[in-house]
Amino acid sequence: MKRIFSVAVMIVLGSIYTYGQDPYYSQYFMSPMSLNPALIGNPPFNDMPSGSTLTITDLFGNLQILTGIPLLNDARSSNPIVITLNSNMSISSDYVLSMNGLWQNTTTGLMCDRIIVNTIVNVANCPSLTITPGLADVSWSFTNSVANGCPFTVYLLNNAGSILQTVTLTPALGLVSGIFNALSPGTPYKLQIGVNPNSVSPAPPLCTPVLFSTIPSTASRWVVTNGGGYWLQSAGGSKWLIQ
Repeated sequence: MKRIFSVAVMIVLGSIYTYGQDPYYSQYFMSPMSLNPALIGNPPFNDMPSGSTLTITDLFGNLQILTGIPLLNDARSSNPIVITLNSNMSISSDYVLSMNGLWQNTTTGLMCDRIIVNTIVNVANCPSLTITPGLADVSWSFTNSVANGCPFTVYLLNNAGSILQTVTLTPALGLVSGIFNALSPGTPYKLQIGVNPNSVSPAPPLCTPVLFSTIPSTASRWVVTNGGGYWLQSAGGSKWLIQ
C-alpha cells in the first residue's frame, strides 16, 4: 500500500498536550477508486459526528466532494472508501485529494482537525493488444479510448525482457496499429505498452507484456523445368540449385 501520509499531530492548548496520529490511505487508479485508510498506533480519537470531508480535483478544475466520511472508524475496521467518480471528472487526469479530517479526543474532548493534500498520478486502463506474428515481423493494434493525443509507447522485447525496438505515438481516439520488422522466425518475443495520459514524469507503470512467437522457418522449393533439379529457398531468402 502506498502511504500518502503518516505523521503525528500535536494540539497545544495552554499546558494540555494532545497527541493524535493521522490515518494514511492508499488508492487504485480507476473508477471506482478505492481508498484504504489505516492507522499507525492506537490514538485516543474518534470521528466527529459530522465526519471528514474529501475533495477530489482533476487537472481541469472539476470537483467532487464527499462528506460525512468516518475515516477513523473505516481505518479501525479495515473498510475501504469506495468512490465512483462523477461524469464531469476526467478519467485521463491526475487527481488532487484534499482530506479535511475531523476527530475528537475520547479522554479530553478536544477536537483535532487537519487538512492533508496529495496528488495522485492516474494510470489509465491498458488497452487490449491484437497481435499478428509473421515470419520476420509482427503487426499489432489496439484502441485508444483514453484521449486524443494521448502518448502511447509500444515496446518490442525479447523473451528475457530486454528492449529491442520501440515506437511512440500520440494518436487520435480510435484504432492504432503498427508493425515491427527484422525479427527472427520461430522466436518468442513480447509486446508491452506504456500509457502516459498527462506526460508526467516519472511515467506510470507499463502495461503487462504479452508473449507471442513468430512463425517458424520453412523451406520452399520450385522444380527447375530446364535441366532438371529444383530451387530450394530458405525463409531468409537464400536459394540453392539442387541437381
